Amino acid sequence: MQRSFFIYYFLFLLLVAATVAINASQNVNAAGFGVSPSGLEFAVEKGAQASRHLIIYNTYEVTAEFSVTSGNPSALIVTPDRGVIEEGGTALVTVTAIGKDVGTAAEEISIGISNYNANSDREVSLSLGTTVAAKITVAKNGSLAANVFVGALLSASIVFAGLAAYYASRKKVRQLLFARA
Repeated sequence: MQRSFFIYYFLFLLLVAATVAINASQNVNAAGFGVSPSGLEFAVEKGAQASRHLIIYNTYEVTAEFSVTSGNPSALIVTPDRGVIEEGGTALVTVTAIGKDVGTAAEEISIGISNYNANSDREVSLSLGTTVAAKITVAKNGSLAANVFVGALLSASIVFAGLAAYYASRKKVRQLLFARA
């Protein structure tokens, strides 16, 4: 009985890890151009900065130009904000969140991509755009480390309470079975 509980617990953790991995690998793509990941999350202390990366890729058969614009340049800085991607290539864009006001903010990063066919005999010209959502959580100085500790302590206490409830219910079932015999 104990082994089955731990097997189910392990399978549950595996399901959670797989779900997180699937959500982290989602990306936006269309017509040979794409951006990965489709969203960014930042947790920073007030006055600090944190950086994440976006990958813009070009699977199209011609060179592409891109431009990246922050919806709120005082909260999100993007570098480089424009560039060229060779056919089959990628570009790495760094997005830096600045912790100004305590709280949570939802921001957007706009990305424009167009193929560059000035010296090409191709007649198709594409110009696409997409947005990447960015969630910025700014905490008071020192509170992020405290939140991690409290979260770990809370998780451990929930697991302990679950195990205690499991063993208590198992003991009651045994008492009921032996009382009937």
